[in-house]
Amino acid sequence: MPVCRSLAILSALLITGCTSVSAHGIIRDSEGRPIDSASVTVREATSGTTLETASSEVTGCFNLFALVKREQSRFILEAGAPGRKPVAFTFERNQRDPLLIVVAGDSAHEDSSVRALTPSERNSLYDLYCAPASVPGATSLGLR
Repeated sequence: MPVCRSLAILSALLITGCTSVSAHGIIRDSEGRPIDSASVTVREATSGTTLETASSEVTGCFNLFALVKREQSRFILEAGAPGRKPVAFTFERNQRDPLLIVVAGDSAHEDSSVRALTPSERNSLYDLYCAPASVPGATSLGLR
């Protein structure tokens, strides 16, 4: 049924004048260890409306996707985990780079942070553990 879902999403985008926003990356602690079950939320920046919520995987990976109106262009990514300082990051709809979220412990002197992964981090952290497997000969909709 992935093909049907992809076609339904594409139809909704074309008919309603919607577009999408996505955020993906990896959540680590200050020592570089992945954080499992961290909460990750994307909100529309102007209204604060929650668009999508997820939890990080055991590898620290997260992936959020939401349909939005074309006029919505700024969003807030919020991440947190028990015993960790929460963090918020404002981004534009065209943000495509995987993100590195470092959540500091509640008693740590440093704050939690969010930034785009460097190319080498993307290869060694995100692509290795988080990137979806590609299927040779498949298009972005999963069709041949």
